[in-house]
Amino acid sequence: INAEYMGPATASPRSFFFSLFSPDRMSQGGRRDRESFGSTGSGGGGGGGYSPSSERRESYERRDSFRGRARGRRSSEDDPVAKRRRQEITDPETRLSSLIVRIGDKSPTSLEANLDGLATALEADLAHHQDRIISTLMQCVTQLATKTAVYGTLVGLINQMNFDFGELVVRQVHQRLQTAINNAQHTEIKLLMRFICELVNSSVILPASLIDLFETYLRTTDAEGPDANAVADYYVYLVLLSLPWVGLELAEHKRDEVARLFVAVDAYMTRRVRPATSCLHPFGAETGGHGTLEELWTAVCALRTEGWFMECNLKPYNDFSSRLSSSVEHGLPQIVVPPRGPVPRVPVLFRLFEPAKEMKAVEQFLVGDMMWDVMVAFQATHKDCVSRLLSIPVPYTYDHVLVEVILAHMFQLPRTDCRTMFYFALLVELFRASATVHPVLAHAIGIMFERIDSMDIEIFDRFCEWFAFHISNFDWKWNWMNWEAVLTMPDSSAKRMFVRQTFVRMVRLSYWERIAGTLPDAFVPLMPPKPVPHFKFQNCEPSEASCMAATLLEKLSPKRRDAPEDVMAWLDETPLDSETKLDVFTHTLLFSGSKSFSHILNMLERYLQVLKHLGNTNAARQCIMRCVSEFWHLAPQVIVILSEKLLTYRVLDAPSVVMWLFSDDVLVHFTESWIWEVLHNTVAKALSKTENVRKDLVVAEERAAAFEEKGEGTSYAVTCARKVKEELDAVLREQKELFLCIFQRFALVLTAHVHQVGDMPSPDQACWFRCTSSRLRQFGRLYHNEIAPFLPTLESLFFNSEKDARITSVFQEFKNCV
Repeated sequence: INAEYMGPATASPRSFFFSLFSPDRMSQGGRRDRESFGSTGSGGGGGGGYSPSSERRESYERRDSFRGRARGRRSSEDDPVAKRRRQEITDPETRLSSLIVRIGDKSPTSLEANLDGLATALEADLAHHQDRIISTLMQCVTQLATKTAVYGTLVGLINQMNFDFGELVVRQVHQRLQTAINNAQHTEIKLLMRFICELVNSSVILPASLIDLFETYLRTTDAEGPDANAVADYYVYLVLLSLPWVGLELAEHKRDEVARLFVAVDAYMTRRVRPATSCLHPFGAETGGHGTLEELWTAVCALRTEGWFMECNLKPYNDFSSRLSSSVEHGLPQIVVPPRGPVPRVPVLFRLFEPAKEMKAVEQFLVGDMMWDVMVAFQATHKDCVSRLLSIPVPYTYDHVLVEVILAHMFQLPRTDCRTMFYFALLVELFRASATVHPVLAHAIGIMFERIDSMDIEIFDRFCEWFAFHISNFDWKWNWMNWEAVLTMPDSSAKRMFVRQTFVRMVRLSYWERIAGTLPDAFVPLMPPKPVPHFKFQNCEPSEASCMAATLLEKLSPKRRDAPEDVMAWLDETPLDSETKLDVFTHTLLFSGSKSFSHILNMLERYLQVLKHLGNTNAARQCIMRCVSEFWHLAPQVIVILSEKLLTYRVLDAPSVVMWLFSDDVLVHFTESWIWEVLHNTVAKALSKTENVRKDLVVAEERAAAFEEKGEGTSYAVTCARKVKEELDAVLREQKELFLCIFQRFALVLTAHVHQVGDMPSPDQACWFRCTSSRLRQFGRLYHNEIAPFLPTLESLFFNSEKDARITSVFQEFKNCV
């Protein structure tokens, strides 16, 4: 066992845990990454990919060869890294952790023999390393979701030899489950519940204790209150998700109790009021069918009828049934379900493909749930994540389930569990690692494209962004002629808009000429214009403004670079109105730095005080934003970046950006995604400021409490804490005013549009209203927690019964979405 599972380790338990999955990563990862980077050709993202010339590669090789000769090659005996690893491996606790983590992985010996030997080895070390063994087991249970049954059997075997150890594990599981429930940690809750089920299968926990736990969960179905339905839904979902793992064992020993559970769930499902979840579904207009809870309930009932037989779960405990039958079983202490407080949301059902014939409906739920857990656990290492996802121990192919689960994660609303770029990288790595995934993913793209008319606007953005990123990693190859129908569709068509927005994203990842060269000639007209600046004072009729721009351009030229004070003094002496001065200065400043992004940042930082001096009113700040959008109207990505930079430099503030965004000149761009990037970046800046002040308040209050506890002078510390509290109150007021302003503007522009077009809008007008109302839904859904305290105010002021029903219905959707 030691020879099979011994592996390298690091000092940190968590980093050690992940290092065990790729022991050669530290030594070979750099060269492997360089080789894969060089082999991507010209099709990679971020500039169309990069492939160094042969001369440059030879230069790199000579340099590496020279460095190798200069440094010399150390033997493994002298290498301090190898020596440290050998010392760590020989450490008893590290050795035991390594054995526990690797149990159940591929091995030339049988799992039965490995479990038997490891249980004996761990039992012998309990006297000295019991805490480390238990902590490693708990970490494995919550990180290695595909091996829960293996760890349940391992605990069962040790419990059979030492029942005190089993009692400690049960106590630890109870404590962690109670903490997870109190903190609404969904992944932790369901993984611990799965482990409890496996402990029942391995004769560690009494079946009656699990029945009691299920009944505790189901008692929430009798509660009343505003959140009672959401709480009951979640705990019924948790019971149904756990039952298949232990159904056979409970049916054998507690048949009547199981029947009682099914009666209770059936009664709840009959009287249950299904929540309105269309606001949270990627295809909101197609949510007329059953939801997750109904589908899972039907699948579990079918499994019970078939005798609880499944092929997707490991059953290593069956190999030790005679030994485990003599074990001392333990009772699970009572779990307390909080009557109020946060509760996890039942995941929204996401289905793209028809159910596979070789896989039962409940198995699709369970396998998909394991994939979900693997992605959450390995989100920091997408290559290891793909390796784990492709080695789930089931006896049938599951590519369609895997693709479906990843897309369900990626299209989760209102926020994803992981960063969206993780899913992008995961699908790229999966595409490279498994050829059988290629047709499945292509089929999924085709299905989503056909259903794009009903797709949520936020999912539409993610789909465009991911699709562009994905093909950027494969030399921009895609059979665009399969979608040639979009060439004859109107601009308001969702499919045509998707292709256009995808081209915009592709240009962002590369450059215009590169993308145009990869497309069929018929699709080139759908590309965005070339992203070039527009300096309106160049090649125009002579005027006072153009003469001022020419003089100012000379002052800002690289040869002169007049000091900011001199420029400011010259501007003050110029006999033009302040708005014209600001307009000319902003355009000229942007033109002087338009050569590259680093140039414009240098110019902004150098003449920051001039901008602040000129933009000292709300109208002036809106003028600055208008100048930026005019100058870079052919390159919206630059507008997004510069608006965020100007907010960071405090040249702009959030209200001025919002007022500009909802101005008449910008309304025509509401069907484009970059406008909403500006809005979300602006709100993110405001929320970040609030969060920073909250952290400052916590520190100030802790410092004041520490001084008070020591009996030292507390007046200064208390004063500081009070000032920070006042600052937080002011920031929260500003945040509330910002949200009120945004929703007011949404209501105004939508109402004005409805009154203008009447009941017979043109296709373009209908498209504008659909996109803008969808953005309202997205905004309210995304910032639901921030606006929850004043939702009644929003309803009474901007979304009351006097407004058009099409507008108020959107408000009601995101009001009730959580």
